[in-house]
Amino acid sequence: TGMKEWFAGSFIKVQLTGELRALWPNQKEVYAFPFSDSLKWYWSNQIHFPDYVEVEAKPDVKEAMRYLSGVVGEKMYINFVPYWSFENRWYYTSISSEWKRGTAYADAGKWEEALTTWELLLPKTVRQKPRARLLSNLALCNEMMGNFEKAIDYAEKSSQLFEEYAGEDNQYTKLQKEYVEALKERAKNDAVLSRQLRETVRNEQP
Repeated sequence: TGMKEWFAGSFIKVQLTGELRALWPNQKEVYAFPFSDSLKWYWSNQIHFPDYVEVEAKPDVKEAMRYLSGVVGEKMYINFVPYWSFENRWYYTSISSEWKRGTAYADAGKWEEALTTWELLLPKTVRQKPRARLLSNLALCNEMMGNFEKAIDYAEKSSQLFEEYAGEDNQYTKLQKEYVEALKERAKNDAVLSRQLRETVRNEQP
């Protein structure tokens, strides 16, 4: 990165240029995204300047760089996906030996094995409550494996069953509806990222 400063009385203008590097799972290529931005400070409480950020005192060079880097990151993360966020996920357990086998796989992060095990239970599970929970587990397995379309399909079926037997105001019904929306958002972001990476590869070709 590089930075230039222009001092004029009570003002500082900082310009930052840099490069964002992205790594795609199971690929050796590193994708580079150049960016630049600027920020202007003033530290006068007498006059308001709408294009400037007001600070209590003139920042030193290191403080200015840290602040500007944070601002740039805040602007960029909404356009470059996925970005880090924390979300809760859960799966349902049962006392049956077959269900417990799937739970053991899920506990170990072996989602493909958990999916196969729980899928075998689906034709045998006809009661609404356990079937709704099983469908939710299958949605989670597919999400963890990156199969978002299947995950959304299972999650929507689970949500419908929860609402049928427990009602729309039930906490688990609400949780499942929220999960469906979260999956749709993940699917959308995954499509955006895939397009961004394809465009980057195409632009890098001679």
